[in-house]
Amino acid sequence: MQSLNLMIETGARLHFGPLSYRPEVGRHFGGIGLMIREPGVSLRFSADAERDDSDRSGESIVVFDECSRASAIAKTIREARPDWDRPIDIDVASEIPSHQGLGSGTQLSMAVAEGLASLHGVNDLSLCELASLGRRGSRSTIGLHGYQTGGFLVDAGHAPGAALGELACRIEFPENWPVVLVTPPQSSGLSGEGEAEAFAELSPMSQEMTGELCRLVLTGILPGIQSQVFSEFCHALQRYGDLAGEFFREVQGGRYSHSEMEGLAKRIAQLADPVCVVQSSWGPTVAVFVENDLSAQQLVDSLNVDLASRDWKITRTSALNTGRRLSFE
Repeated sequence: MQSLNLMIETGARLHFGPLSYRPEVGRHFGGIGLMIREPGVSLRFSADAERDDSDRSGESIVVFDECSRASAIAKTIREARPDWDRPIDIDVASEIPSHQGLGSGTQLSMAVAEGLASLHGVNDLSLCELASLGRRGSRSTIGLHGYQTGGFLVDAGHAPGAALGELACRIEFPENWPVVLVTPPQSSGLSGEGEAEAFAELSPMSQEMTGELCRLVLTGILPGIQSQVFSEFCHALQRYGDLAGEFFREVQGGRYSHSEMEGLAKRIAQLADPVCVVQSSWGPTVAVFVENDLSAQQLVDSLNVDLASRDWKITRTSALNTGRRLSFE
């Protein structure tokens, strides 16, 4: 096996809430989301060409930072695939901040799984196999499909007995509609056991709410994107986000997970029109959609004046309409 250096780059995932939860009939979870350019994951995989198979008996995968999340993921994958025993260095050039509602775990896990597979000559793993190696996809599949395709995605949810939710729709999102991310300091969204406990406490979503969320997707959000009518998309997504926030109120303490975000959303609505402010996943990050570059810059400037001194993070980004990028060096 010859020496290879592989770079994998992917963006972050926004998730705007599920379409269903514990229904009496029909699919479970589902939801809508968007892949964005920044922040992102950038990993470099380097295979050791100086040793042959006889030199590597029992040797572990090597990573530059043994305490990194990439290291932990790589070790878990190697336990599942002990035949992938080639020494490989993983250099984390950039990664998405964890527990901010941006899908960092899924994007990193998928990249590590695909990188290790590729440098062991395995290039035909299915999405389900990659997700299984990274232990992802038990609820949402937006980030999994987004890793491969980018764009705006609709997850139809888990059919009874299915390992992953099924992708119902994927469309290009206008890259000239800026997205501004607002993240408060020293705050994190639910993950791991805390997330599982929160879901366990939630009451089932009513059929009426599921119906209204589906109506907003089919008659407002998707048509607005496809016809590039920002106001149609914006108003429908804001309503979707508000309903999702109300559904999670009982476990996150309000429409947004951070106590100051509702007041900030009202402030943002005064700064730009039309505008929508929607929490991504468990937050605390919210995504603010505006119609053009001028509105985005004015919003960023205003927020920086109001929030920068308090260490809130303001990030301007845009849609990512392509899947992860692999490049061999």
